[in-house]
Amino acid sequence: MTSEGRFSFWKKRSESLEFISEESILIRKNINILVVFILGLLLIYFLANFIKKELDRRLSSIEAKHRELTNELAKSTRSDAVLFLERLDNLKNILREHIYWSNVFVFLERSTLPNVRYNSFAGDASGKTITLNAKTSDLLSMVKQIMYFESLPEVKKTEFMNVGYTDDGINFSIRLNVSDSLLKKD
Repeated sequence: MTSEGRFSFWKKRSESLEFISEESILIRKNINILVVFILGLLLIYFLANFIKKELDRRLSSIEAKHRELTNELAKSTRSDAVLFLERLDNLKNILREHIYWSNVFVFLERSTLPNVRYNSFAGDASGKTITLNAKTSDLLSMVKQIMYFESLPEVKKTEFMNVGYTDDGINFSIRLNVSDSLLKKD
């Protein structure tokens, strides 16, 4: 090939390049921009999909841990509630069996005649008995006190014991078998 032949090829090539219009350059530029845009969208889509899968995996893990903790808390709360109810039942039983001696003293204040005084008090919760050593001014007051006790619904049985006469009155002892309602709270 001659040097002119070589140049003619380049000359033809440059002439053909001149024919490429500005419009086709603009179209190629737009196509390149569109390809880059579509590739960018694809990249964003795949990245978003990857992030979504990762977040879903983490969410599933958190939900599983939440269920586990909720079940554990429910079991713990349930066992605490059962334990509390058992203790409450035990307390109710203890209080149901508790002897309220204060009830007895209120009963004695209410049911003792004005001229009768007690020197001593002995209570037996298991036998439901109250033993009182008393003093009064006369025999009639002693009899009235015994009869009054016998008339009360709280007293099941009255025993009269140990009568003694002194210069200042009569000493006597009374044993009362009393009802549960007097010793225990309703």
